[in-house]
Amino acid sequence: MFSNGVSMEECQSIARSVRLTRIQHLLHSDHQGLTTSELANLCGVCIRTIQRDLTSLQSDLGIPLTQDGDRYGIEKGYILPPVSFSLYEAVALFLASRLVLRQADEDNPHVQTAITKLAGVLPAEMSAEIKKSMAELDKKPSAPGFMDVFEKVAIAWTTHRRLKISYLSLQSTEEKEWLLDPYFLDMTGVGYSTYVIGRGIRNERDAITTFKL
Repeated sequence: MFSNGVSMEECQSIARSVRLTRIQHLLHSDHQGLTTSELANLCGVCIRTIQRDLTSLQSDLGIPLTQDGDRYGIEKGYILPPVSFSLYEAVALFLASRLVLRQADEDNPHVQTAITKLAGVLPAEMSAEIKKSMAELDKKPSAPGFMDVFEKVAIAWTTHRRLKISYLSLQSTEEKEWLLDPYFLDMTGVGYSTYVIGRGIRNERDAITTFKL
């Protein structure tokens, strides 16, 4: 046993699962096919291990492999299954999802559905913990118009469009109109909120500005 309580067999199983996923993606992305020697070099294992992996992909996982001489590939038109994660990648995603849930100050259905889908591909223990955190998100207030603002900012940011916004800052009692070129979306623990950062244009002012959604 290792000091962290994970057995040698468990580590080998995790490494093999990661390698099988890597082989699938390598074969899927290389239209000329790859030899067992090339796959061995790319995966850092011996050729005999790759040969066993290829057999397992076909017989155990049903991956439609093709062979042209000494080159292996995946049948054209085959769509790879959803990406699987190693144990350590799963833990990293678990921590990231917990951070998002803690930083949100609004009930956001898009955050909920995204994290629900993520929970569905994580180990059962992690999935259960995420679902507990999701229940806390349900208790957060739903601000009128927040989802409409969130969606419009998301579209503008990803399609490089300019927004015209009305914004009420904490230091003012009057809403002001801005033109905004969104550069970045971020969440922060300072105000437990979502912010858009971009080029804000108003009257003679033209500067990088941060707005709370």
